[in-house]
Amino acid sequence: MKKRKLSIVTRFALVSVICLLFAGCSENENPNTNGSFGPTSGKIVISGDEVDLGVLMSPLPTGFARTTSSANQNYLLIVNEGSTIAEPVGTAMTPVHADDNNWFSLYIEEASQGTIVALTFKSGDEDGSYGCATVAVGNNAVCGGSVDFDFSGNTISFNNLILMENNKELTLNGSLSW
Repeated sequence: MKKRKLSIVTRFALVSVICLLFAGCSENENPNTNGSFGPTSGKIVISGDEVDLGVLMSPLPTGFARTTSSANQNYLLIVNEGSTIAEPVGTAMTPVHADDNNWFSLYIEEASQGTIVALTFKSGDEDGSYGCATVAVGNNAVCGGSVDFDFSGNTISFNNLILMENNKELTLNGSLSW
């Protein structure tokens, strides 16, 4: 795999900014910090170009999930086994990775306009950032398949959800609860 020009931190920041622009967040909104946090159960089967690359194995080794919300959108962050998620500051959630060289973060943002899904990972010298939106937003790929995020029920399901990075794809299937 060729070395990419943008660092993983830069790409994660860009995905986060796109997500915030998509949802129309504002600093004046009062976030609901009564979201949920806990260990995950269930499984997400992953297939595609970079599966079996360190932490990106099938099923994904999920560890914890945390949700938060604001007036118009719901947020979910899922991290790999061994990692955790810091207490949200507003709606911003920060993953705390147990191993800085082997981790993934799966971010979902649901708003009235649609849903954005972003999977960012680092595995040794390899890293990547896949994403899609359920509606066309900027340069984000439009998701194939579907995602069902039940904020109040603490569940998420993926049905042939296709995430893109350049010309590569990852497909997610399965469900998690926390």
